[in-house]
Amino acid sequence: MKKVLYTVAVLAMAFTSLTSCESNSDDAPTITDTSNILPVQVDVVNPDGEIEVVRFSYDGMKLIKTEFIDGYRDYIYEDGLIIENNVYDADGEVEILESYTYDAQGRVDTIVTDIANASTNTYALSYNEDNSEITNSLINDDDLYEDSINTLRNGNMVKADQGSSYITTYTYDNNKGFFQNIEQREILVTIDSENNYPAQFSLNNILSEDRPTGFFKENAIYTYTYTDSNFPRTMTENREGEITTYTFTYNND
Repeated sequence: MKKVLYTVAVLAMAFTSLTSCESNSDDAPTITDTSNILPVQVDVVNPDGEIEVVRFSYDGMKLIKTEFIDGYRDYIYEDGLIIENNVYDADGEVEILESYTYDAQGRVDTIVTDIANASTNTYALSYNEDNSEITNSLINDDDLYEDSINTLRNGNMVKADQGSSYITTYTYDNNKGFFQNIEQREILVTIDSENNYPAQFSLNNILSEDRPTGFFKENAIYTYTYTDSNFPRTMTENREGEITTYTFTYNND
């Protein structure tokens, strides 16, 4: 699912050179209130030509379910905060259960990830003074796991530092990210975990993803067309020459 949504990564300088508008017609309607626009479906064409469809369900503005070809993900809320993010296979069998707790400032402070028939891990999150850097520490591994640090800027995840494994940097356009309007977006962009890819919840849309060193060395470039209300209509991902295309449908289409 991480691959589907950003890679559905799931992050403005190159805006004019890398993107194009879906419509420049003088007759295009002017949409003044875009605050209720939500994506309901993404049609994905993978590099091998395989087609996948991802569907999103909501309770008001809360994302409660994502359905993909081989299973689904549900989001559970309590007192307005997301407390669970669980993944199931196509038969409804648990694959990964994940839960969150919060500190007195309303920030996620622990993540518990239970991988079926494998392991349960607990992570502690800590924040710098302005909450722009989030350190994720595995607290049950006898110091074998390196802390990771994510950096946020202007509502976008701009850097994921995974220590000696890899460092990824992202650039963004100035248009609306497809999940910009969902409730808890500001929380979801801070959760880097087995079940959650924070970049897909960034405020804007990823233009580049650069990972120059480490085990997972690669880079990706993203180009877009946009709706009249400046949400992505199509996204083309070029990952080391492998091309994946995404077409978004919204609740106002």
